[in-house]
Amino acid sequence: MRVLIVTMSLPYELQQKLEVLRQEFAEVSHHRFSEIVDILSDCPERPSEEVSGLVRETLHDIKGQAGTFGYPLISEIAHVAETYVKTTRTVDERTVLHLSAMFDMMRSLLAEADSDGERASETYFESVSAVGHS
Repeated sequence: MRVLIVTMSLPYELQQKLEVLRQEFAEVSHHRFSEIVDILSDCPERPSEEVSGLVRETLHDIKGQAGTFGYPLISEIAHVAETYVKTTRTVDERTVLHLSAMFDMMRSLLAEADSDGERASETYFESVSAVGHS
């Protein structure tokens, strides 16, 4: 699978504003990943429908924002995680483990995106291949 990223020239001022928003997205996303883990940790105290609704909503937001700010792989992982939550009947230890693995992939991609985007892509595809064969 090849990912094509199209770039275009934007005025310098607009590029600066976009970069600030992109950095804010990365910071807020790290916080939201932790928030989801906290929600999942409290599962015994909340009904599964409530938990899955909160998690799906957060993942849906991250999916859309990641695509907007140039993180197509994070958007794709968030989409997979959102679909997984939609199709899971109960939120149990296994569900939390699977979602945590996807959050770790997204965190890793965010951390590596600025330093080496190509390596981040390879990490993602290696991780997805490993999950698909387990």
